[in-house]
Amino acid sequence: MEYLGDRQVHEIWRLIMSLPDKLREVLVLDLKAELSVREIAELIRISPGTVKSRLHRARHKIQDKLRGME
Repeated sequence: MEYLGDRQVHEIWRLIMSLPDKLREVLVLDLKAELSVREIAELIRISPGTVKSRLHRARHKIQDKLRGME
């Protein structure tokens, strides 16, 4: 069972790494570095609204890809 969980996590990260750079960047900073929207915005010098928009699009793309795999 643990192997299946690890495999799913690996597959999700593979999908994340296949995203366009701008979307991948904010998603990795959100998930791995656990930075806030404001912190991400300051770090990569974009507005918080742009961070939110990119996070939304990135999550949506990952969800669509995961649904397509079912």
